[in-house]
Amino acid sequence: MKAFSRLAALGRPFWMLWTGQTVSMVGTQMVQFAMSVWIYERTNSTLSFAGAIVASLLPAVLVSPIAVSVVDRVKRRNVMIAADSVAALMTLMLLILLWTDRLEVAHLYAFTAVASMVSAFQGPAFEASVANIVNKGLLTRAAGAFGVSATTLGVIAPSMAGMLMALIGLPGIVTIDLITFVIGTLFVWYAFSIAKSNSEALKPGTLKEALLDSRKNFVSALGFFKRDAIMLALLLYSMMQAGLIAVSVSLVVPLILERHDEQTLGIVLSFESLGALFGSMAMVWFDMPERRMRIVLACDAIVALCVLLVGMVEGVPALCATEFLAGLSAAIASSCVFALWMTRVPDSQQGGILVLTSTSTMLATASTVVFGGLLVEEVFKPAFKHGHWVAEMMGRAVGSGEGQAVAAMFVLCGLLGLMASIGGIALRPLRELR
Repeated sequence: MKAFSRLAALGRPFWMLWTGQTVSMVGTQMVQFAMSVWIYERTNSTLSFAGAIVASLLPAVLVSPIAVSVVDRVKRRNVMIAADSVAALMTLMLLILLWTDRLEVAHLYAFTAVASMVSAFQGPAFEASVANIVNKGLLTRAAGAFGVSATTLGVIAPSMAGMLMALIGLPGIVTIDLITFVIGTLFVWYAFSIAKSNSEALKPGTLKEALLDSRKNFVSALGFFKRDAIMLALLLYSMMQAGLIAVSVSLVVPLILERHDEQTLGIVLSFESLGALFGSMAMVWFDMPERRMRIVLACDAIVALCVLLVGMVEGVPALCATEFLAGLSAAIASSCVFALWMTRVPDSQQGGILVLTSTSTMLATASTVVFGGLLVEEVFKPAFKHGHWVAEMMGRAVGSGEGQAVAAMFVLCGLLGLMASIGGIALRPLRELR
């Protein structure tokens, strides 16, 4: 009863908002899964699949530094209306291309790129709107509610999409996405219409001044890293690990589809999300501030070991267990890293520094994903096809049959990740960071 009253304290507008976002996310997560399967089955190329990952990252890298400054100067509802309209239009165009059998991989790249730019504006506007209708003392509870729904859907959506992909294909899943989007948007706008929101405190100024603000924040963030070398080391370490993990995350779809079907892929990815859910819940109850960086390094080592094992095991139970442990460890490491940044960065510089770190991480992720795709297509696949020394050296580890080249990339990423973690442990100032 007490737990129910705590949830009810968030208010009806919030729960309408939560319902709208949750309904919309169901379709979004399923269509993301379905599009990744469609691309790989159509091209059978890890490089083409990596291109979709890059298309989802680079536009956000370019737009994110100015998005926050623009949102601060424009009414958030207007930003969200524009973003929702563009997203709905792009989904409708995607559906038309599917119905007319004209959809190409290039169309999905363009769709993903536009969606990436839209989310760069929509995210900050939505977060600011939530803060405007929820009591500030309840924001942590509100964030937890959104987090639970997101991670829970991460467990359910891949399995649902894997099953539906075999029954109704990509056109059916995109139709579901469009329907859930419309229903979710209606809930969101109803929430804002009944909310007793405070007036928005918008900054005065033009788009040019917003760009100048972004530049000032960037210069200020660079100055912070110049003064604090250990935080620069943390940034470089995080970029390295994020890049290696991104390669394995982007290649897990090709790896499993080479050896299993879409339903198996959905089940395996659901176990990864389930691990992440348990990891996030664990961090709600347990926190050891004096050992945060050590926990990060240990969890990153476990994730690297899991990446290595994914390239070496083929059985579905072993894959599910490995992905569960990887998701669990990654969620714990992510929570601790976030806490380190929030603790060490001055409040006045948090916005600019977080934008710089996220942009740097996305750039590292995009570049390593492309490099990983090239390595699989241009080095590992020819090596295993023609029996080169690379195949002889790694053949015993990755086994035989389909997917050897992608599995070899997992082994390489796992080894590099372990080396990075061991290097971080050996570097005492980084190890003792708190």
